Amino acid sequence: MINSSLVVLTIYTKLHTSSATVFVLDPHRSKEVPQKFFGQTARGIINVDRYGAYCVLDGQMLRQLCWLHVRRDFIRAKEGLLSLRDWADDWIDDIHTLMAVNDERVACQNHPVQFAEKQAELEGQMEKMATKRDAQQTLTTNKPVQTKILKSLSRNWAHLTVFVDHVDIPMHNNVAESALRGAAVGRNNYYGNHSERGGQFAAMSLSILQSAVQNGLNPQAYLLYYLEACARLGKAPQKPEELASFLPWNITGPDREALLLKKGKSP
Repeated sequence: MINSSLVVLTIYTKLHTSSATVFVLDPHRSKEVPQKFFGQTARGIINVDRYGAYCVLDGQMLRQLCWLHVRRDFIRAKEGLLSLRDWADDWIDDIHTLMAVNDERVACQNHPVQFAEKQAELEGQMEKMATKRDAQQTLTTNKPVQTKILKSLSRNWAHLTVFVDHVDIPMHNNVAESALRGAAVGRNNYYGNHSERGGQFAAMSLSILQSAVQNGLNPQAYLLYYLEACARLGKAPQKPEELASFLPWNITGPDREALLLKKGKSP
């Protein structure tokens, strides 16, 4: 986020077996932003919130919507109306159970027998929630808050269940939202950037540093590692093959060990 008229879109993508973070700066929040970034040929799964602009990718890419945003609907419902507390808490418990079962499924994905058991348990929990959703929709037609939440749940169900068949896809987009925090804090601390050029530089820098974090590296140590290499060479690497050795996923051995982000320390 660069100033009040510019927005940063954070997109996570797999580059072969490696992970990268890309910040995209654009003056709009329209459907053209994801459309332009992904183009017409990209295929895969995106993990996003319910913002409508991502719908432009339907038919081209699968959308896994964030379950924590769904949970937020129920939290707001019980905070707004005391009479909905038990109803909302029951749904929140179901979501927590779903997330716990999925965590267990992910943890045993390399053990076929245990994975099959957890897969069946997950599918059972999803079926239970879908049945409850449909039953409650017929009983809450005159209760606007509940009706709105349940209709949203029903409308988005196909996009909330992509993770069931794709164990490597998270149920939420916390990773992307956490990556945006640095940009948001910067906007508040130094009032953003006051030119598009400055904004593009910020997006590029954040892409590099957050990619380091995503690959387990300390971003400050990683940046120093690159600058010291430039000093030794007497210049900045220019050719793609020269730059490739500095990509976070290509750093190995003692160099990587020295750059690792230590547990318990935030980047």
